[in-house]
Amino acid sequence: MRLRRGERRIVLDERVTSTSDSAARFVWGHHCVLGPPLAAAGARLQAPCRTIVTPPTPGEDSARL
Repeated sequence: MRLRRGERRIVLDERVTSTSDSAARFVWGHHCVLGPPLAAAGARLQAPCRTIVTPPTPGEDSARL
């Protein structure tokens, strides 16, 4: 996560890599809370579109996708 001085954007650049031969389930998410001075009245939040595929049932009881 980066917020460069003088810029008006936060950049999240992340990757998950499994080095195991076994499959592993995980849940990964962000709950960004933005407020002044980064976001104020009239601010716009722009995010690139992505495809999210969720299974019909959660992988664990705590996963609420």
